[in-house]
Amino acid sequence: MEPAAETPRDASAPLLYGAGEDVYEVRVHEPDAAPTAVPERMAQELWRDLRFERADLRTTAGARLEILQPGVPNDHQGPDFLGARLRLDGQEQTGDVEVHLVSAGWTQHGHHRDPRYNRVVLHVTLAADAATGGLRRQDGALLPELVLGPRLRQSVRSLLYDFRLQQPESLPCHSLWPELPAAEQQRFLRARAAERCEARRDALAGAVLRGAALDELLYQEMMHALGFAPNAEAMRALARRAPLERLRRLDADADAEALLFGAAGLLPTPEALLGADRPTVEYARALAERYAALQAREPVPEMPGAAWQFFRLRPSNFPTLRIAQACALVRGAGSAFGAPDAAACFAEAFRSPAPVAALRALLRRPPGAFWQRHLRLDRACKPHTPTLGQGRADALIIHAAAPAALLLAMQRDDLALEAAVYDTLALLPPEQDAVTRLYGRLGLRPASALDSQGMHALYRSYCTARRCPECAVGARCFAPPAA
Repeated sequence: MEPAAETPRDASAPLLYGAGEDVYEVRVHEPDAAPTAVPERMAQELWRDLRFERADLRTTAGARLEILQPGVPNDHQGPDFLGARLRLDGQEQTGDVEVHLVSAGWTQHGHHRDPRYNRVVLHVTLAADAATGGLRRQDGALLPELVLGPRLRQSVRSLLYDFRLQQPESLPCHSLWPELPAAEQQRFLRARAAERCEARRDALAGAVLRGAALDELLYQEMMHALGFAPNAEAMRALARRAPLERLRRLDADADAEALLFGAAGLLPTPEALLGADRPTVEYARALAERYAALQAREPVPEMPGAAWQFFRLRPSNFPTLRIAQACALVRGAGSAFGAPDAAACFAEAFRSPAPVAALRALLRRPPGAFWQRHLRLDRACKPHTPTLGQGRADALIIHAAAPAALLLAMQRDDLALEAAVYDTLALLPPEQDAVTRLYGRLGLRPASALDSQGMHALYRSYCTARRCPECAVGARCFAPPAA
């Protein structure tokens, strides 16, 4: 059959076939891409960048969902995003997020049998299938789910087309950054860094208003920063199980180490010590005995050993060594946490004539002699220096000590302390990570940790949030052409 009319037609109008009373319309469209034809990385990016309608979000079970923080992408084994913060029916939850194209991916990948996924608080799927709404974790808990498909602002085919065309780790404004004078780049980045630092300060202030002790919060933030990305949230969870207040009350440093390793679920079993040398066996057994005595007096809930990531980590980042370093930080000789007001002790270090050296000295406390020949509790290794590295100590300054000192400065209206914190961040070397490398390819060279923090704030709060018109560079993309 031929079309009923031969006159030029609006491309968006339907085709009309037949004649007289038998005319009917045919709407022609290209079918949308099947979810299973989409790369899983695209679905992960949709979640990471929150590229979907978030008003009145509901899980498949009908629970109200608010996304406070989508989490940090995980390049190692385990869930796709770590440390997400959500609010489900008004209850705030912190945990991991796993993303699949369809719900069946959860069981197809064996996550329902893997205890490492017991911290997943939300399963995100591009499309619903027969498994949607019935997924469970290895511990038996029913898993909340969010289906993105109905919430997308573009068709899946259109999103897939954009995904295929995009340059890896590029930004739409990449050609404009060289046009921005270096001084203006630095001013813009440092203003973003101040936003990031103030947001962290305000988060601490909110927790203090709710009754938390600042030293306890500082301890938790330092444990989180110690953990490195794969174990950061596990370290924070450990800090809550073995709080600073209890560690301070213990009679011996060895008791503190026993409590931390026991609560972490990392004390080796007798079977795991088979074949270990005598010093290793004796040390591990002594910790186990101390932990048993502590548990008898004041029990703590233990974490599963599977909560910790060792795979694909450098030995210096093993959680066992990090916990030993944490114990030295909290209980070691001359520790700031031994004083009744640790946050004030760190604040004074920011005021010292050599603040970077003073802060690093407070943080780089050497663990006991056992750790000079051990990275784990169940086997010896070649001699090494177990003291916290300078780069990780700097991360503790940036992510924990600085926000706590800024809070004290705000509480005391101490502008000199606030300036000292920012001056110290400007003296620390810049962080080297995926975000700073991304902007480095655009020609930005961070001179300090203050600049690299500005890059992180720019990436998270502007680039991934699509706030281009509010950015000094992105605004140029939207500027009207010169007359």
